[in-house]
Amino acid sequence: MYINELKFIRLIKKCHSGWVKTIDPVSENIVLVHFEGDIPVSLTMVMGHTVESINIVNDQPIFKAMLDKLFLPKTMEVSTEELLRQKMKLKTWLNKNRIPVEDTNNNSGNLTVANALVIKPPYGVDQCFSNNEIILGKIQGLIKALPNDLEEWD
Repeated sequence: MYINELKFIRLIKKCHSGWVKTIDPVSENIVLVHFEGDIPVSLTMVMGHTVESINIVNDQPIFKAMLDKLFLPKTMEVSTEELLRQKMKLKTWLNKNRIPVEDTNNNSGNLTVANALVIKPPYGVDQCFSNNEIILGKIQGLIKALPNDLEEWD
């Protein structure tokens, strides 16, 4: 959730200002980024239980793009052939480790592991998604251990 508004957070003895990156819905902790011009200079996390009041001062969409650039991972341009090669290599590795993996049939290129985990292109550790932390950790560990010379194993 992005909230791109300049906010003042008044604590009992301190006042913080900055652009809100996110507010945790459970703890109500707030992550603030302070810019000087268009350069981010500091990141502050304010604990939700310490917030006394919040005042919205400004709402400019230009800072949303800046926040996106700060926190989103850098995207790599990978050819279709390279993606297919990485996908087949990962499928082979998971099969060798007796992990049931299937292609999804919706042109997304995603792999599904035991209907409990999805691996999106480019098929790395950061592209694994699951609600089951145990399965997620095991599959990420296998991906980290994937050998470069897997083709030579046969």
